[in-house]
Amino acid sequence: DIKPAVVDMVTAKTRILDYLLERVQADTFDDNKLYASEILAILLQMSKDNCKRFGVSGSIDKILSALARYRKHDPKGMDEEEFVCNTVDCLCSVLLLRENQNLFVHAEGIELLLILVKRDNFVSPLAIKLLDYALNNNTDACARFVQVLGLKTLFSIFMGKGLTDAAVGSKKKKQKKDDSELEEHVLSIICH
Repeated sequence: DIKPAVVDMVTAKTRILDYLLERVQADTFDDNKLYASEILAILLQMSKDNCKRFGVSGSIDKILSALARYRKHDPKGMDEEEFVCNTVDCLCSVLLLRENQNLFVHAEGIELLLILVKRDNFVSPLAIKLLDYALNNNTDACARFVQVLGLKTLFSIFMGKGLTDAAVGSKKKKQKKDDSELEEHVLSIICH
């Protein structure tokens, strides 16, 4: 069990966030990249101060570039899928802060997420989840979403024409849960 005060102290006095981010950005996938993404996700989930540091240091651009690699191909294997999920969890934690949402919009994060959604692959439902976090209570982000024709993409998913079964999972029970979670995020985006 990790205490938040210890997490804040360690991250404030060391360069651990920078080091982990460098590992996450590595070109080749290996176990170290996976573990770095897990630790980074934990550190960001446990502390708003870490999320602030992450945004101020320009790390949102860097983590978006790590995620952007999957706009052309699916993750290879379960470990790489877990890495992508950890990366998305990092961004979800960071996007809980309004100032980070604005940095995300400035870094063209919404545009990247729409590209990932249109790809209709493993990353698509995760991109919808991230869109929900990015647009939450942020009128500037919502305006940008409308400007880049995000509603067109979103409504095709809402009408059931967007994502294939391959994108949301294959097992029946898991797919029902994933489908309802996807619908929830789509409806939440519309309500923003």
